[in-house]
Amino acid sequence: MSDPRSIIEEIGRELSEYRISVDLVDTLGGPIPAAALTNLTLTLYAESGTTLINNVQRQNILNSGRGTIDGTGHLVITLGTNDMPILDTGAFEEWHIALIEWNYNGGISQGRHELAFRVRNMALVP
Repeated sequence: MSDPRSIIEEIGRELSEYRISVDLVDTLGGPIPAAALTNLTLTLYAESGTTLINNVQRQNILNSGRGTIDGTGHLVITLGTNDMPILDTGAFEEWHIALIEWNYNGGISQGRHELAFRVRNMALVP
């Protein structure tokens, strides 16, 4: 796949909590600890890129709200039930995207990463 997104293998369930774990690294591959970050935000949207999910657009997750990042750059994002809707009710499952954006090194350096994950339509599960 030539898609620059990282694919999360674990499938989330519609209207259920879901956790995403990722390590933030700098351009040399070293960890970016929480103390080095000047901001860390999350945007959630449908794979098409045209639909925001739960109005989550560049929301702060720097050890606040949905996000927790430690001194080794390990980030855990906890999505709530309202963050996990099925938009196409006729689909068995659909792809959602978590866009993480951050600034570090006194705000001079920045990074961003898209994480793609599937959400299972629970109404269609036998």
